[in-house]
Amino acid sequence: MLELVSGQHPSVCSEQTETGPCRAMISRWYFDVAEGKCAPFFYSGCGGNQNNFDLEEYCMAVCGSV
Repeated sequence: MLELVSGQHPSVCSEQTETGPCRAMISRWYFDVAEGKCAPFFYSGCGGNQNNFDLEEYCMAVCGSV
């Protein structure tokens, strides 16, 4: 489980979005640091990083509060 420390986003929230090298187009959510909110993207199904959430609500719960 990711924890917030001193009001900071977990490091996962500042990772650039990575679709990965595979060919699937799975709808996912990532935290956009510049916008300060979660945004949709298509995940390829493999690779990528942890800034990749199944639901917008979970993305916001982990990354949305400053």
